[in-house]
Amino acid sequence: MDSLKRFSVFIVSNLSISEYSDIAQIAWDSNIPLIIANIVGMYTEIRIVVKEHCVIESKPDTPLPDLRLDKPFTELIDFYQNIDLSLFTDTEHAHIPFVVILLKCLDQWKICHGGEIPKNYKEKTEFKSLINALRRKTDEENFDEACQNVNKCVVNASLPSHIKELFEDRPVTSARPPRHSGSRQRR
Repeated sequence: MDSLKRFSVFIVSNLSISEYSDIAQIAWDSNIPLIIANIVGMYTEIRIVVKEHCVIESKPDTPLPDLRLDKPFTELIDFYQNIDLSLFTDTEHAHIPFVVILLKCLDQWKICHGGEIPKNYKEKTEFKSLINALRRKTDEENFDEACQNVNKCVVNASLPSHIKELFEDRPVTSARPPRHSGSRQRR
């Protein structure tokens, strides 16, 4: 069985309980992932045996945009600061990206609020008034979009708590290999 330790992953199928236990122990002791696929007709059971397996929700129900508007990158700063809204025609003004509107208003906000971004409901409502003051017409959808995105996009850029937890998580060191829960013997 020592010759098995040269592999980087074990994939096994339809083993007896004793064979499963032997390979599972070797995999566990050697820190080699074990993938077990049991197949009976149209039924398949797949298990992964590792000391630690991190599962991340890659498509959360309500994903928040991560625009980092409080710390924009250099090229974005250059882009929006070189836009003079007063030179735009009404049609052009109605097509300014909402991110540019938010950044221009954030610059104005920070001047009056010690470099801070709006944090609470009252401040964000006041910030939306700043956005609306830049409108030329009431039907400019890009300004509606900017107002709708204030709560999601005008936030302090930091790692979300669930990501911080991943970095702070200590690997499992005292775990034991799982026992086979099936009552049938497989060959």
